[in-house]
Amino acid sequence: MQIGFLSRTPRGRCITAKACEHLNLPFPNGTVNTQPTLFND
Repeated sequence: MQIGFLSRTPRGRCITAKACEHLNLPFPNGTVNTQPTLFND
C-alpha cells in the first residue's frame, strides 16, 4: 500500500492501475481507485 499497488476500499484491498503497469497486466474494466493517494506522484 505504501508504494501505491493496493488501495483500501469498502470492499477491501484492490489492485491499482500502478500495480497493473508494474506487472504488465491490463487494468480491469470497471475498477475505480476511490482512495486518495498519500503521496503526490
